[in-house]
Amino acid sequence: MRPGHEADYEQWPRRINHEATACAGYLGTEVHPPAPEAPVREAASTWHETAGFEFWFLPPKGTVVAKPSRLRMAGVTTVVLSVMIMTVGRLLGFYLDFLPLALRTLVILPLEVLLMTYVLMPRVTRALAPWIYPRTAPTHT
Repeated sequence: MRPGHEADYEQWPRRINHEATACAGYLGTEVHPPAPEAPVREAASTWHETAGFEFWFLPPKGTVVAKPSRLRMAGVTTVVLSVMIMTVGRLLGFYLDFLPLALRTLVILPLEVLLMTYVLMPRVTRALAPWIYPRTAPTHT
């Protein structure tokens, strides 16, 4: 922030948080300012790059490196998705065999995505968290 504009900067998140309360699905906001004895640094912005599926992989509490191993994440996703397609997809496909393939896919795919997002991946990642999340920071991103 520019020197002399500290008060303006502190008002900015308050205004945004106030506006967010009107949005559907808003659950609340917590802002934790730095402790008074913490040094305040002037630095460039930082960006967190994600591969796209991190929302399926919730890190265990206390994880220092919050980004899962991409290779392990891909492996777990491939196995879980393959098993789901071979079971749910084939079972529902059998009962919906009278529908054209495109329509059958439009019915089955959203169900599989919901199962992956809300049922399977949270449980699988909890069970495999020690293996999915590296113990040390990776040397590259």
